[in-house]
Amino acid sequence: MRCRKLDATKYVGDALRDRVVDAISLSEGVRNRAVRERYLALKITRIKDANLRSYRLFPKESFHVEVAGAQGLVEYLEYAPDAVEVVAERGGGVARLRVSLDLLEMLNLIGSGYRPTTADLQGLFVNLLIFRNELLTTTFDEVLVTMDDREFYRIGAKGAVDGIRLQLVKEATPELNEVATA
Repeated sequence: MRCRKLDATKYVGDALRDRVVDAISLSEGVRNRAVRERYLALKITRIKDANLRSYRLFPKESFHVEVAGAQGLVEYLEYAPDAVEVVAERGGGVARLRVSLDLLEMLNLIGSGYRPTTADLQGLFVNLLIFRNELLTTTFDEVLVTMDDREFYRIGAKGAVDGIRLQLVKEATPELNEVATA
């Protein structure tokens, strides 16, 4: 009989990835569940009380979970990893987020509506800030803009024979409603 461990591990990894991506998007200010279910969104707008907020979009499927092992030591010592890594390999760059149990607990609290304190941001969120900066240096082709957190517009760039085409898509629901090409 064949072992199905790999399938179960992939399922757990995908579920963990989804929770981490959702919590990061929430911490960036994205309240719309339809957006969070499909993307990790990083806020680009850093102006306080801006009329228009913009977010870089990273498809959730471009992330995977890895469990780091202690190579060489496992033969001689009993070992269990104390963290996992959420990894994004995009374009020419790789971004890694080390997710310890403490950070996972904090991300779970954010998913429940908790707003991190300054002390939280200085401690557990250092890895998250590094991951965020690594992601922002990777290539991207979609930006999300909103004025009211109800209506979202996705602006994407697509390569074409005659150059780059910009596409504006209104996202009111998980389905794409209106498409206008410029």
